[in-house]
Parts: sequence; C-alpha cells; structure tokens
Amino acid sequence: MKILKIEFENINSLRGKHEIDFRKEPFKTNALFAITGPTGSGKSTILDVVSLALFNQVPRLGRITRNEIIATGAILTRNQEKASAAVTYSCKSGVFISSWDISTNRNGNLREYHMQLANADNDKPIDLKKSEVPAKNEELIGLSYNQFIKSVLLAQGEFAQFLQAKKDERGALLEKITGTGIYRRLGQLAFEKYKYENQGIKEQLVAITIKTGELLEPEISKKYREELAAYEQSIAPLTGEIEILQQKITLKQSLIQQEKEIAIVKVKQDKEGQKLFYFDKNQGVSLKNHEKVEPLAPQIIQWDQYREKQQELLVEEKQNAENTEQLEQHKKILYATITDFINQEVPVDNIANSLQQFAGRVNKLQQERQEKLSAHKALTAQFKSTVRETGFSLGQNIKSDCIELKNRLKQSENSLKTLKIDLNRIDLSQSDSEKKRLREDLKHLTIALTLKEKISTASENLAKIDLEQKELNTQLQALPREIELSKSNKERYKQECEKLQAKQEIKRIRGSLEQHREHLKNGDPCPLCGALEHPFATGLPISVDNLENALQQAEKEYNLWNSKQIQQLTELDRAEKDKVRQHSVRDIQEKELRELNNLLKQQLNGRDFSDANSWQNTVENTEHQLETLELYEKEKRYYDALSAGKPLLEKMEEIMTSGAALRKVIDALYTGDDIYGETQELQNKWVSLDENLKNAQQKTIELQQKQTKTGIKLADLTKNLLPQINNLGFDTIVKAKSALLEHSVCSSLRREHENLIQEIANL
Repeated sequence: MKILKIEFENINSLRGKHEIDFRKEPFKTNALFAITGPTGSGKSTILDVVSLALFNQVPRLGRITRNEIIATGAILTRNQEKASAAVTYSCKSGVFISSWDISTNRNGNLREYHMQLANADNDKPIDLKKSEVPAKNEELIGLSYNQFIKSVLLAQGEFAQFLQAKKDERGALLEKITGTGIYRRLGQLAFEKYKYENQGIKEQLVAITIKTGELLEPEISKKYREELAAYEQSIAPLTGEIEILQQKITLKQSLIQQEKEIAIVKVKQDKEGQKLFYFDKNQGVSLKNHEKVEPLAPQIIQWDQYREKQQELLVEEKQNAENTEQLEQHKKILYATITDFINQEVPVDNIANSLQQFAGRVNKLQQERQEKLSAHKALTAQFKSTVRETGFSLGQNIKSDCIELKNRLKQSENSLKTLKIDLNRIDLSQSDSEKKRLREDLKHLTIALTLKEKISTASENLAKIDLEQKELNTQLQALPREIELSKSNKERYKQECEKLQAKQEIKRIRGSLEQHREHLKNGDPCPLCGALEHPFATGLPISVDNLENALQQAEKEYNLWNSKQIQQLTELDRAEKDKVRQHSVRDIQEKELRELNNLLKQQLNGRDFSDANSWQNTVENTEHQLETLELYEKEKRYYDALSAGKPLLEKMEEIMTSGAALRKVIDALYTGDDIYGETQELQNKWVSLDENLKNAQQKTIELQQKQTKTGIKLADLTKNLLPQINNLGFDTIVKAKSALLEHSVCSSLRREHENLIQEIANL
C-alpha cells in the first residue's frame, strides 16, 4: 500500500482546504521527508486525516461519530460548517480514493458523517454503506486499523508502544508489513509433509518386519519344493488324457450348435419366402403396371403438361377479364373525380392538358393572394413600428381599427389645442430651448430654496451652540466649588476611618488577651507572666461595642465622596474639552453660514428673496410649465405617429377587402394546399389506369392465341397416344398416368424385390 495524495478541509486547527500530492515535487524526487513545526501547528492533524479518511478513527479519540464531535469539539474546525478528508492510495488491487466528510444543516445542527470509497481510474464509487468502507479499506490495504497505526502511521508517543509490544505481536505485524509471512507458511507445510512421509515409511517398515516373520525356514522350504516336484511328475500322463477328452467334448458341442443354427436359418428362409409372396401379391401389381406404361411415360407426361397448361390459361383468361372490367370501372370513377375537381366536362383524350390548365389558373390566383398577404404583412409591421409608442394595437376587425384610430386622432388634436392655450407664453417652435431655459430657472430656484433652508438650519445650530456654551460656562463655574467640597469631605472621612481602624486594632489585642484568660488553668504557667495561679481567669464581663458598624459607615461615606470627586473631576475635564470643541464648531458653523449666504446671492443674481412663499409659487409655476411642455411634446409625438399610421391602416383595409374577394374566387375553384401536387397525382392515376387497361386488353388477345395453340398440340398428342394406351389394357390416358410411379418409389420397390430374392438365395 502506498499513499499517493492527501486532501482535507477544516480539520482541527487547519482551517480551509489543503492538499499534499506525493506524486508531485518535491516529494516525487525525494524518498525521505519530515513533518515539522511547533506544538499545535497541525502535524498530528495530517496523520489524523489519513486514519480518519480510511477507518473513521483517529489515534487520540478512537472512532468518530456526530455525538463525539459535538461533545469534544474535535475534528471540525471551530465556527466552520463542514469538514472533509480524502486519501488516494495504491495497492495490489489498483488505485482507490477513500473519503470522509461531515457538515451542518441550515439550522446549524451537525449532520451524520458520510464515507465513500471510489476507484481512482474512473472516479466510479464502489457500492458500499459508510459502515462497510473501513472494512473494505482493511481488505485492500492488508492491515487492520490497529496494525496500520502501529506500522504505517505511528502517532506521537506511540513508537515506544510499538517497540514494547510482545514478541509474537511485533513479529506478526512485521511479517504482514514486509510480506515474509509466506515463508513461515512454507516452513509449516514442509514440516507437515516431512511428518506425513516419515509416518508412511515407519508403517512400511513395520509391515516388512511382519512379513519377514512369516517366512519358512530354509530346510522346510526345500522339503516342500521336492514334494511338489514329485506330485507334478505323477500327474503328467493324466493331463494328456484330460486334453484329448476336452477336445472331443468341444467338437460335440460345436456339432450341436451348428444343428441349432441350421434350424434357425430354415425358419428365416420360410419367413423371407412368405414376404416375397405377399410383396408379389400387393406392391408387385403396381410395379408391373408401371413397367407396362413406362415406355410411354415421356409422351404421357408431355400430354399431362399440355392439359395442365390449358387449364392454367383458362383460369388466367378469366382473371384477366375480371381485372379488365375493374380497370374500366375505376377509369370511369376517376374521370368523374377529375371533372368534378376541375368543375367542367373535358374530352377523355385531353385530361392531362385540362388538369395542367386548371392548376395554372389556380396557382396564378394563389400567387396574387400571396402577394397581397405579403403586402399586408409588410404594412402591418410598418404600422406597428409607426404607432409603437402610442399603445395602439390592431384588433380582429380592420374597420373597427380605422374608426378607433380616427377617434384617437380627434382626441389628441383636442388635447393639443388645450395644451397650446396653457403654453401661450412658450415658443412651441423652439421647444428644446424653452425646456432648457425652464430647467435652468427651476434649477436656480430650487438651489436657492435649498440654500435658504440650509441657512435657516445653520442659524438654528449656531443659536443652539451659543446656548450650550452658556450652559457649559455655568457648569465650569460651579464644578470647582463642588470638587473642593467633595475633597474636604473625603479627607474628613478618611481621617475618621484611620481613627476607627486604630481603635479596632486595640480592641483586637485586648480580645486576644481575654481569650487567653478563658483558657488558663490553676497549676499551669501563664504564657504572658508565668504565674501558676489565675484569679481573673473566670467571671469576665461581656463587652458590647459598635466600633465595627461605625467603621463600615465611615468607609462607605469615604468611598461615596471619593467616587463623587472622581466623577466631578471627569465632568470638569469633559466640560473644558467640550468648551474648546464648541468654540471650534461655532467657528466652522459661522464660516459655513457666510459661505451659504454668498452662494445664495450668486443664485439669486439680483432677485428679491424676501418673500419665500412667492419664490415657492414661482418654482411650482415653472415646474408646471415644464411638465406641460413635456406633455405637449409627448402628445404631439402621439398625434404625429397616429397621423402617419392612418394612411397605412387605410391601405391595409383596401388590401384586406381585395384579398377577401380573391379568397372567395380561389375557394370556389380549389380549397386544398397543393394544387400542382393534387393535379399531378390525378394525372398520374389517369395515365396509370389507361396504361393498365390497354395492357389487360392486349393480354386477353395473347391468352386466346396461346389457348388455341395448346389445344391443337393436346389434340395431336391424344390422337397418337390413346391407341397405344388401349393396347396396354388402359381405357384412358389419365388411368395410364396414374399407373406411373415416382422414380424413387419405383426404385425402392425394385430394390426391395431384389433384396428378398437375394436374401432367400443366401439362406
């Protein structure tokens, strides 16, 4: 297994997307490299990415789940919505990409994690559940998770753990990593083979020992061999006699067997003779009749062929007569269809010309109508373009559209007259320059009003600053006296606290002595004076003192006046700064007011601005004049567009009227879509029918001629063949033909007859 590439996003402290490709430089040409950096820089995170993408586990946390991430805050970088890890690795089975990812939904809640394993060659995912991906990676890599992190991926602090593992565990792991486990297995197999073969050898040695023990002694074995030789010599004459008798028995058995076979053959011979008898009685008759007629077979076959041909010609003549009648009927129907199509009677021999003339007349009318349609379409487009800005749209009735257009023109003309009265002081022939003048006037008037408002606002701000300065001066005069009073009270309560603290310390010391007095016992020395008797150890008075409460009250007052002094000092500092700032702001405001007054004088250009209401009315009147002028221009454009569209619409009405009349003429002649196609189709049908009818009539003549020739030949054959047939014992040629057998049947019967005779002779 070899890791080729690592990709991850938002894992632990490594925010964003990261990628390490070991197939590129500098890793490609360097076999050794190190992951270095200070604590917390993300070294272990890179190792976590590998184990997370392959096994959904990391050495420091174990198996990763949604709840684990929520509880520990690990893996997913803080304040990020998704995290992912992917490892591309190669193994014996190929190159694979194992990936892990997790994300949050739109409510910010963490979803369950997702794992996937894909083939890197075609990026096709392997059909696995997310829980099956780690097991599949273990199968492909050849290492379990524990073996992987103890060998390929040793996390920080775990190398010593690997070295301290048991000998058997460490050896098994190293064998699996280096692939030397096969040698251990070969050794085991060799030992088992040796053990098995050695056991077989031992068993054979035992068997040999047993057989050796069963052998006879040499003297006894020699005695038995001598006795065997004597017996063999004594039975030699008897063996010869036995052989002679055996030969006689064999000869006798052979004679008996041959007698049985002869009887069987005689039975077969009788059966075959019976078969021959029945064959001559049945199939033999047909074979004899065939052999009598066989010399005349060619003439009989020729006679039969002429007879069948005559029958075929009669059938064909009948069919041709029916076909001719149908063609004549179809031709009449087609003639009626054509005359109805062109709406006139025409000579039969002039059908094609009549159809072509009719098609030409209809096509000419259709072209005229198409030209009118094109002209109407062009006028419609021109009209729409002309009246586009008027909002006028064509309806279904052109006459209604003309009336509507005239009404709108009248209304527009009246509107223009009204607007001209309102614009009596405006030179409408110079509308652009008049609009420019009105806009300039409106601009100056509007700026002047705006400047007036700004001047008013600036004056109000200046008055407000003066009022604030007056309040600040009052505050600056009062604050020093208040600060001095707070300082005096703070010092007084500070001294009082010090006195009360001193009294409290004296009281504490006295209280300590009284506690010692309570624990003194007669006979024990006093820790202060060493006396053994203690007359004042008991009967001590109980003291009630409000010193603690007084000290708390004094400290409270001290803290109160101290806070008040700090607050007053802060207010004094802020008031002094505000005073300086207010002076600066007042200077800026005065400067702005002077600049606004200067701008206003420039915009007025000598005009009187004392009456603001008059200026407002002037602005409104100017705006009204400008709006009215723009409305007049718009209405004028509307009127001009409708005026230009009027003749176009009238021309469209004229074209539609003539086109409708032309349409009636065309519909009276033809209502289809393809005049040339339909006329050509009718013409083709007419020509085809005419040609087929002529062919059928010609075929009738030819069939009659063939029938006459065939009848003559058939009569000659009958006259010559019938006497010969009668001499052979047949009444008619048909019966003689029926006596003829098929060549295969005849050959089969002859062969069967010859076989029966040959079989009887053989038996």
